[in-house]
Parts: sequence; structure tokens; C-alpha cells
Amino acid sequence: MIRSPDDFGVRVLADKRYTRADMGRFSVRDTFPEEERDELIDMNPEKVKFGMLNFYADLDAYDGEPPRP
Repeated sequence: MIRSPDDFGVRVLADKRYTRADMGRFSVRDTFPEEERDELIDMNPEKVKFGMLNFYADLDAYDGEPPRP
């Protein structure tokens, strides 16, 4: 999510209903606009921390070295 050029973040939707898994009538993924659905990444919950660290490191968002997991 980007609120301004200097204010950005990560949105974590931690529920299987947001994934590509077939949840039938309980799935909510299709309620997002198409351009937002394209940004959703299904990720193993154990790897969210690493994904967030990579996101911020790619944006050069740290003063100094990024934190270590």
C-alpha cells in the first residue's frame, strides 16, 4: 500500500479466504478490484516475515542495514 511517495507499507491478509484456494461462497478474493487482486501473493505464513523484510529492503526503506530475522 502506498499513501504517499514517502509513506508505504505492507498489507497482510492472513486468512485462507483471500488466497487463490477454492473457498466457494466464502472466498473474498474476487471482491477486490482486479488491479489489487494482481498484487495479492499467496504466501506460507512462516515466510511472511521474510517477504516483508525483502519488500522494505528492495525499497531501500532502512537507515542502515535492515533488521535480521
